[in-house]
Amino acid sequence: MARNKEVGLDYFPFDINFFQDIKIRKLIKYQSGKAITVYALLLCLIYKSGYYVRWDEELAFIISEQTGFEESYILEVIKCCMALGLLSKELYDKEKILTSKGIQKQYNFICRQAKRKSRVEEFSIIVPDEETVIPSEEIAINSEEMPINSEVITQSKGKESKENIIIPPTPPKGFEDLEKAISEKDHALNEALARIKELEEKIAKDNPAKPKRANILNANARKAFEEHFRNTFGEEYYWTAKDAGNMSQLLRKLTFSREQRQMPVDDASVLYALQVFLTSVKDSWLLDNFSVANINSKYNEIQEKELSDQLQQVQQRNSFAAKLKKEQIGNLIERHRKTILQDFEYDLTNPNEFYAHRDFIRYIGNNYMGREFREFEVDENNSKVLSFLLYYFNGCRYAERVFPDEDYKIHKNLLLVGEPGTGKTMLMQIFSDYLRLTHNPNTFENLSVTQMMNYYKMNGHIDRHTFNEGQSKGFKPEPFNICLNDIGLETENQKSYGTSLNSVIDEFLYARYEIYQQFGKMYHITSNLDAEEFKKRFADRLVDRFKSFNLIPLTGNSRRK
Repeated sequence: MARNKEVGLDYFPFDINFFQDIKIRKLIKYQSGKAITVYALLLCLIYKSGYYVRWDEELAFIISEQTGFEESYILEVIKCCMALGLLSKELYDKEKILTSKGIQKQYNFICRQAKRKSRVEEFSIIVPDEETVIPSEEIAINSEEMPINSEVITQSKGKESKENIIIPPTPPKGFEDLEKAISEKDHALNEALARIKELEEKIAKDNPAKPKRANILNANARKAFEEHFRNTFGEEYYWTAKDAGNMSQLLRKLTFSREQRQMPVDDASVLYALQVFLTSVKDSWLLDNFSVANINSKYNEIQEKELSDQLQQVQQRNSFAAKLKKEQIGNLIERHRKTILQDFEYDLTNPNEFYAHRDFIRYIGNNYMGREFREFEVDENNSKVLSFLLYYFNGCRYAERVFPDEDYKIHKNLLLVGEPGTGKTMLMQIFSDYLRLTHNPNTFENLSVTQMMNYYKMNGHIDRHTFNEGQSKGFKPEPFNICLNDIGLETENQKSYGTSLNSVIDEFLYARYEIYQQFGKMYHITSNLDAEEFKKRFADRLVDRFKSFNLIPLTGNSRRK
């Protein structure tokens, strides 16, 4: 019977120049000396399986359990290894496989030395010509000496037989040199481990241990979960080591969600959020399989269901609300507003109220994006800006808390800056519609630089967009709030009957500042220019007037498809 093909290794060597390699030095610098322990253990798992290991949720837990490090730290180290080239990011993204060229080359080298038939085949990323060169950073740490298998050979000749004669194996060619190298690298390993211990002691000395908030919060969260389980199902919950990791993840998600809503994230607040979250679980499958792991894995679905239920409660006041057009929805929100406070102001400090308005904003955005067969996206680049604008236009001072490091004020105008395509104009158009539909006194008209220039060419002035005297006799201005979009376009360099259109923009800004001072009418701006480019573009007199603006950057890549 043929022998089973061996795949996994019993040892792997350690290169004496391991800690001199630039990638290893960067790994230590970026993730501390503890990262070497994670990397070494990961290599053990890889070589034990062969030359790769498939990523799953259990792997981080296994490494965390064996190292004592947090799962979140394990994930950061693995990401860093991919960024540095110690692991193949391409294979991870495509196949969820952890390996590298160096690991595969080392695997082939060891198999040749041991005269094994195993070789890298599946998920191979090495080029045959490269196999002879093995980078030092990916020649990892050995655990034990290379085993040499002996075989029991039964020989027979004629009627004579010799049973159970053990034939000593013949060492492969060059085995003496290999054995010597292993011995030398065992010595190098001991030095490396001593160095790791020295680094960890230095890190511990430089960062004195403090009571870990996470440990206290996790312990209280466990008590809260077990109490909820006991009260709900009438029995005790069996807590496992896996539950601890899932609870940590769940708490991080709850904390992040509260941060996005500018809500407190102290231990008591997060613990209360957990209790509320657990009571919101209504899904029958989850109730039948109620565990920390399942609750954590279904976090997004539970949260979305809860928000959906809240929105549905608002919509149930008028059963036909879902069928209304956006103008009718705006009127519905207006009626809802009047039932809350006598001064007809929205109470956006109420989370339910805030999210009802935020959902309405997304509804309007989707109406615009639907023309391009895509959805209005809310992500890390615009989420906080959207929250700020929602509070700002409703006169809620929560707006000044969204960006605590900035001196934003609700009485100032808005100056949205960012690269082309980041969504500046779209956001202001959405809010223009939103304010109009909710009859908000802060409503404004949207105006592009191109539109204003065309108006100037036809009329020889821009009174409509400044003092708005109309056909009245005498100086009877009726200015309104306005937003001028796309300052900085090349079209500003045009001329109309000898008049530079740059000067038209300047005239607009001078007039609108005066209107802002006298009448309290706001004027907002979007632009592709940054702060330094503004200083170059406008005279000192105008630049000084920009102090009346909240300068808000909109980051990210272009959203245009």
